[in-house]
Amino acid sequence: MKKNIDTSADIKFIRRKDLTQIVRLDIAYKALMAITFGIWGTITELSREYNVSRTFISSLASVLMESTIFSGAIDKLICIVFQRT
Repeated sequence: MKKNIDTSADIKFIRRKDLTQIVRLDIAYKALMAITFGIWGTITELSREYNVSRTFISSLASVLMESTIFSGAIDKLICIVFQRT
């Protein structure tokens, strides 16, 4: 039994309701910290946990990194972690 799927619409993605803005921010934060501190495997782990692509996770991290509000926070966090002033 075939389902009727309209392939004429240019649907690139479907926004999942379970991935709220808070969840997306959490994913982005975890990914960005893993990228910042060179922790291997985190992106793949997150992609499996949330059933999304690694590209999607990297794009979330990229958007977070580019935000001007967070960029200063990363510098402060790195200073705190490595006790730099």
